[in-house]
Amino acid sequence: MFDDAMVASATPKTKRAPRDKHREAPAPLDTHQLTAGTPVRRRASDMFGAAFGTTELPGFYPGQHTPQADPYYLFREDHVRVGLLWLSGRIKKSLYLSGPTSAGKTSFVEQLCARMGWEVFRFAAHRDVELVDLTGSMDLTRDGSAFSPGLLYKGMTAPAWVLLIDEMDLLPPAVSAGLHTVLDGKPLWVPQAKEFIYPGPHFRLAATGNSSGLGDSTKLYKGVQRQNIATIRRFLHVRVDYLSEEEEAGLLKRLVPTLDPYAAQVMVKVAKLTRDAFVGSASADAIHDEELDVVISTDTLLTWAKLTLAFDASPALRASGRDPLEEALKPALLDCINDPGNAHKAHAIKGFLDRVRKEMIQGNTAS
Repeated sequence: MFDDAMVASATPKTKRAPRDKHREAPAPLDTHQLTAGTPVRRRASDMFGAAFGTTELPGFYPGQHTPQADPYYLFREDHVRVGLLWLSGRIKKSLYLSGPTSAGKTSFVEQLCARMGWEVFRFAAHRDVELVDLTGSMDLTRDGSAFSPGLLYKGMTAPAWVLLIDEMDLLPPAVSAGLHTVLDGKPLWVPQAKEFIYPGPHFRLAATGNSSGLGDSTKLYKGVQRQNIATIRRFLHVRVDYLSEEEEAGLLKRLVPTLDPYAAQVMVKVAKLTRDAFVGSASADAIHDEELDVVISTDTLLTWAKLTLAFDASPALRASGRDPLEEALKPALLDCINDPGNAHKAHAIKGFLDRVRKEMIQGNTAS
């Protein structure tokens, strides 16, 4: 999965002392003496799964703000390969992940950094952001005023820090252009602090967006702004789409092993239909001449599965004759959109459930 050349390029080159074959093996690391940002090496298979091989990858001892690793997170090889090249600094660009809502863009950055020991700070972009919100501003204090550093200022001087800008395509293009110096790896002048800040060797910037910065051609996302082409070309771009039916079925099997396989298959197919309707795919029917603007994300799918198990075990629900699969879908998703203005959307998703069940029954009958 990962060749030695890639790993070598990610590791600082230092002179090594001649090997003494009679020398004793080094003592194991004393984790009590390690601090955030201390370089460590771990096997790829231990971090990303057995399929990624036993190559050792350079990372860091986790800090206070290193994300918590999700042991069940499903990594995709193409995403991990690009992500590691970005973290290693071999590719001198920041990382931009684009894709539909709830596809896992932010989760990928957090879970990659969780394995590699990088600290992550998220900044929520919106149209009213100014550059000082990132660099820092002058605040009033008891003694007068003092400079209060922003996340960008802090991150550029931290040991191993990723600044993650969520929904960067909502930023005013002028603010994005103000980051060009940072994206180029150059020192940034901060007038409020009256100093230059220099990016540390282990500062990285990542961004997510529902568009790739070229504007929202789908008309699904309000507030998305077309970014300057000079900003777009400064990023390494990765497309993140929804998991396939096979991937999600496997995830359900691992995380909710007692779930009936038939129910799991129904859920995965219904989730796909909602996503197809969301992005306007021809495989899903239009809902009242408009695309569905809600989706069953992987997280919602897992919630639906767990609720189904709980409802199925309820004697009262069984006695009432109600369907656990349909009843569980209500708190998982439908109840949040089942107001008068959105009732047709809840009805459409229930229609997807009925449709999938009928198709599966017909398929089983034919076979």
